[in-house]
Amino acid sequence: MNKVERPDIFWIVSDEYRYDGVGENGPSWLKTPNLDRLAEEGVIFRNAFCQTPVCVASRASFMSGKYSHNTGNTWFDYTSQDVTFFTEYLVDKANYLTVGFGKEHHNRYNKRRYPSKQVLESAFLMKFPDRKQSYDVKTQEFKQKEAELNIIRRKYFGMEPGIIISGTNPLSPEKALTGHLVGEALDYLKSYNQERPLLFRVSTIYPHTPILPPKPFDSLYSPEDMVFDSDKFEDVKRSEFDRTIYEEWGNLRDVDYEGILKMRAHYYGLCSYVDAQLGLMLDYLRENWKRPYVVIFHSDHGSQLGQHGLSEKMSMYDESIKVPLIISGHNIPKGKVIDEFAELVDLAPTLLNYTGVEPSPEMEFDGRNLLDIINNPGVEWRDDAFCEGNFMSAPHMMFSPFYPFVQTEIEGVRGWEYEKLEKIAEEKGLDLRKLEGGDGPYKYWRPLIQTVRTERYSLSVRAIWREGQGDDYMGSLYDLKNDPHEAMNLFDDVEYYDVRNGLIEKIKKWDSK
Repeated sequence: MNKVERPDIFWIVSDEYRYDGVGENGPSWLKTPNLDRLAEEGVIFRNAFCQTPVCVASRASFMSGKYSHNTGNTWFDYTSQDVTFFTEYLVDKANYLTVGFGKEHHNRYNKRRYPSKQVLESAFLMKFPDRKQSYDVKTQEFKQKEAELNIIRRKYFGMEPGIIISGTNPLSPEKALTGHLVGEALDYLKSYNQERPLLFRVSTIYPHTPILPPKPFDSLYSPEDMVFDSDKFEDVKRSEFDRTIYEEWGNLRDVDYEGILKMRAHYYGLCSYVDAQLGLMLDYLRENWKRPYVVIFHSDHGSQLGQHGLSEKMSMYDESIKVPLIISGHNIPKGKVIDEFAELVDLAPTLLNYTGVEPSPEMEFDGRNLLDIINNPGVEWRDDAFCEGNFMSAPHMMFSPFYPFVQTEIEGVRGWEYEKLEKIAEEKGLDLRKLEGGDGPYKYWRPLIQTVRTERYSLSVRAIWREGQGDDYMGSLYDLKNDPHEAMNLFDDVEYYDVRNGLIEKIKKWDSK
């Protein structure tokens, strides 16, 4: 390969990968030797947080370097077409070839060029689609194999057959999702001979559900070893929103404790499987890539594994919003552990700075350049991190458990009459999706929950100031020093009012940016 001035970027994004799914952050029994080695060769952040604990909004946020309330996407919504992804700056300002393998999932559609179609805009010059499983877990054929594959499902809004949270993948490691993806990515890298600097992203779906590690990773960990300290604590004084919305999305009410332990064993088995497959690519780069490069590994959000009675993401607990983040490579210090807060919105300004792209007026990011804290430990840095999420879309609001949290305005009258608004929209031929926060006589506000995480506290609150309400707050507050498992909600505890109100003011100030 010919020498280039700018370093190559190898960007690995995993889906629903918990913070403690990397050996450096995780339990002693966890086997992730390749990611551990990557961390030893570079920098690992112990307090990195996503901006929304769902795939689409999180990806739109870290692709743009902007908080979710500035991308227009705080759930599985459409991302504003005015948002520019940092990969596009790399193309325009530094002549990078940007290549994406696997999941993209940011919901930015080109409605200007294709007003009558839904055309998803890729963030990469070259986009290779997701490699799908060679089987469909919803088919009768697969269901007939469920007993031999030890499948456990959880119900999802009562829908059948439910979401797979534990089981054995019928495919070999090479043919299962991540193995296929890494194999195709390696084939591309082995044939790459361009002079252009390269941003190469591999986006794996695992360990996202269905939790199906292939052999031998399905038996790598014993369920008996999956008893967590958090299992000893029951949630106290949970908010009505937590009880209703979080439990509806991620409920495990039909899964017994034995099933939860199996889910954990198979989830971490998937983490080790992902690690083994990524190791093939990392080893190839170490042995064969002659140009300077950097490797970034992180996930879009975390996952609940029975904590608070939940599975998957879609909550503001640490298990959902805290993520692994490793940066390793050319001109990056080795063996460094950073405890200061990082946010995924930091990736865009960091990578542009790393590649020598000079900032310009249109490149306004909400994130910060992580190279500042990497190279200058004494630099003034943030002492908090922020997340937010709506936790429902217009169709989801039609489920009765969500009605009490959707504020409406019908001809100037504020209330909670979503069913009535839905009926009016149907009678008048209105597009329900376009009524949110609009200027017309009929509108609604989904419950936007915003979170600030400091070293000691985690506070989540409904952003009612956006809805024109007073100070009738609803939320949760956890003292992580005394309650690291977020089991005792202190939001309405008189002794914590000053702490609570100070953190709410922090969120309001952040929300106005």
